[in-house]
Amino acid sequence: MKDFNLIGQTHFSERIREGKINLYEAKTIDWDTYDDMRGYHQPAVVESRNYYNKGYGSLKKANYVNLSIDLADNPQSMTFLKKYRSTKRTQVAMYVAAGLSFISGVALMLSEGKEESWGPNNRPDFSSNNSSFSRLVPGLVLSGVGMGFAAGGYLMGPSRTRHLKRAVDAYND
Repeated sequence: MKDFNLIGQTHFSERIREGKINLYEAKTIDWDTYDDMRGYHQPAVVESRNYYNKGYGSLKKANYVNLSIDLADNPQSMTFLKKYRSTKRTQVAMYVAAGLSFISGVALMLSEGKEESWGPNNRPDFSSNNSSFSRLVPGLVLSGVGMGFAAGGYLMGPSRTRHLKRAVDAYND
């Protein structure tokens, strides 16, 4: 896989599906997992990318645009491919919502308002809408919601890849 790297390095990719369409998976592995106390650990997969070819053609990135051209003659494959695209769009929307929510929460927490109004007995009146406490809680909630959206988007990744593999399997049957 020399053509997919910016600096032209050669990489190897494992073929995971064989048929009219061959599906390949290239994994980036973190080999730097040495621990002084226990020695080496199992290497962790950092990133996984899929490529394919039809027959003996050159490899292409396995994305909706490329696959929709090559799988167009199989309706069942196109159904799985549309699920793949829908899942990817939902995942991107969740990441955008996560970023906006997190940034809004942090901005709300850092925004300056009026000083706390002091109630009787020289104690701060936290019920006042301008207190820093009244900005802290909603800011933390917004940041937490953002983290939830990010986790949800991350957890959708395996589902998206499963739809891609099912589309290739349906074409090869």
